[in-house]
Amino acid sequence: MALAPSPTLRALTMRQRAAISGGRRFRCWLAGRRAGKSYAAAVWLLGGKPGQVSAYCARTLKSAKAIILGVFAELNARFQLGLTIRISTGVVIEPNGHIIQLFWLRDATQVDLLRGQKFRRVVVDEIGAFDDELLKYAIESVIQPTLVDMRGELVACGTPGPIPKGYAYDLTGNPGLTEPLAGRWPSWHWTFRDNPHVPR
Repeated sequence: MALAPSPTLRALTMRQRAAISGGRRFRCWLAGRRAGKSYAAAVWLLGGKPGQVSAYCARTLKSAKAIILGVFAELNARFQLGLTIRISTGVVIEPNGHIIQLFWLRDATQVDLLRGQKFRRVVVDEIGAFDDELLKYAIESVIQPTLVDMRGELVACGTPGPIPKGYAYDLTGNPGLTEPLAGRWPSWHWTFRDNPHVPR
């Protein structure tokens, strides 16, 4: 008998579910503001096993906390998940002990603090706001090696930038065009129009 999907998954929109179930280890989400990208990221990071660690990364710890901790608090209240949310350290702990740690990738020194970790899943958010060299270094030299042991997964996501060039654009391509341009990784795209919680 097949297990029923988690209530957190059932609450997602069609496009959010498609992005989460993309089936590729490395993928991109390109979503405009108020599209529900952070909500999808939080749901995707949940569900690890005891002893496993997942990571949510943004340019600064302040922005990481501002973007994602409120989403975890909302999910916790809505679905009675029993999460422990430690705001000061940027840590979310599931009842079984799976940890979601927030990291900030302000510079190479901060990025290097991820070395030696073994992650189940990693979200790198705000990719369009990163310096090209730093983003490439973070993903290819540091984060991808942390996923080897667990055959972990990585989502690089963000809001489309004004200029279609650079490392982030090379990864995502432009799936929002009528004739989309393919990036290096498979990409999913949606906007606020796909979010039923945004007033029409």
